[in-house]
Amino acid sequence: MRIGYHCPVWPPEVASNGITTYVNYQLQGLHSLGFRPIVITPNLLINNRDENMVLTLEPNVRKNTLIGRLFDRYHFRRNKTRYFASKFSERTRRLFEKHGLNLDIYEVDESFGAYYELKKRLKTRLVLRTHGPWFLVGKSQQQLGKDFLQRIRNEGKSLDNETPITSPSIYTLDRLRDFYNKELNNAIVIPNPITPASQNELWNPITENKPYILFVGRFDAVKGGDIAIDAFREIASTNKEINLFFVGPDIGIDINGANHKLRDYIRKKIPEQHIRERIIYQGKLDYRSVKKLRKEALVTIITSRFESFSYSLVEALSQGCPLVATPAGGIPEIINHYHNGLLVNSISKDDVAGSVIELLENDTLRHQISANAISDCTQKYHPRKIAEMTVQFYKQQV
Repeated sequence: MRIGYHCPVWPPEVASNGITTYVNYQLQGLHSLGFRPIVITPNLLINNRDENMVLTLEPNVRKNTLIGRLFDRYHFRRNKTRYFASKFSERTRRLFEKHGLNLDIYEVDESFGAYYELKKRLKTRLVLRTHGPWFLVGKSQQQLGKDFLQRIRNEGKSLDNETPITSPSIYTLDRLRDFYNKELNNAIVIPNPITPASQNELWNPITENKPYILFVGRFDAVKGGDIAIDAFREIASTNKEINLFFVGPDIGIDINGANHKLRDYIRKKIPEQHIRERIIYQGKLDYRSVKKLRKEALVTIITSRFESFSYSLVEALSQGCPLVATPAGGIPEIINHYHNGLLVNSISKDDVAGSVIELLENDTLRHQISANAISDCTQKYHPRKIAEMTVQFYKQQV
């Protein structure tokens, strides 16, 4: 079977993107079964030297007449989402034609409703992967204007009862069915894969170092960076030694119509200097640096307001990191309370802070959770197991 994946950016070593991470682990599982999928991306950040076959979409063809450029501008202003989906799909069609691609399956995400446009242009059987439907993600980001409505309508066009759909969580698939009022009879839940951590990557905090809590994710509303900061203020008020390492890009939080970056938010929300100086902002780090920080953190926190299937969460689980997580989206399908992590009651700073303090004060519980997390990841999310589930579904579609 000849399989292809659309990926927004590649390679995973330098790309901070959930879909890229998913595709990378999926390729590992498929390789173990003898398949050699291709990756198609519009953004190749560095020359690819691994074993994967990677093809890059060519840039949009600029119209060479005034009428053509005006026509493009009109359609862009009228419906940006449809414009992006149409242009992307046409670039993909040209690439298939140029390379004579004859795939049995080409998997794409739901972004902008590109599946609908691709289906009109390609003969290849398409599979839709619901990484983050915009009616959920856009709402979490409070992007509720005209573009939001156009995008959710366009993404809905891709869905009918026969569309082959895989979803990483029951939560996301159920919300998809409810929101668009469609049965989606050809849809299945297949979790995202994760490679087990090596022995030297497993959780092992160094007691002589400064103790710290770790947050890995964007500073924005979706990942709940503000909740992490607010919770840490409560934690640090009772624990005078603990620090917070904050890793990820600074997108900012909107408050009363104004965007506040991380440092501004900290100054606004934490008046105590002795607490502010214990927040260490690391920015974006490479994968190896993040793994080292996870290995040595006393507790890792996930404070998201929405997650379809959190890679920050399962990557931490794979290393056996003691976790506190909010019950957002598909997270309760991954975290079994007091077994492989602590699942807080609500998406609030008070609940997060209380659970972190409990975990910091109970060394036995931290080690018990660590061992269970490692075992769960190996049993449930190993790339080979997920690849076997995926191939079985693909074979039903061709």
